[in-house]
Amino acid sequence: MNDAIYTAVFVDSDDMPATVHSNEFRSHATIQFRPTDEQFDSTPIGASVRMTITGFITTDSAQVITVQIHHDSIVVGSGVPHITISTAEGVAPVESISTIKEGVVTAACATYDVWGTVGYMSKAGKVHTTR
Repeated sequence: MNDAIYTAVFVDSDDMPATVHSNEFRSHATIQFRPTDEQFDSTPIGASVRMTITGFITTDSAQVITVQIHHDSIVVGSGVPHITISTAEGVAPVESISTIKEGVVTAACATYDVWGTVGYMSKAGKVHTTR
């Protein structure tokens, strides 16, 4: 059994939008939450990945950017590739998914790419970008 809470593309830069809510995240685009061993084994841990910011949405509960992940073998489990920037007090980051699905996403007015490294968050709370 793998040790991952989630697999993700971890953003390599701090060059992300400023937060508008008290809970700051800004660090990653989740690939799979609680991946099965098969999903974990197929994740390209350590790969450098380009992500294009395609839109954004800010509500009273969450601030999110939507992204396109440029890697053929990465399939986002939620079906909604995104980076949670911040959430309001008491709002879990997973709520970003419903924020995107239920809200109006504003298209990015210019192409902006961010780079990240594929890895996972272990049950010990540590980010790993190697197996």
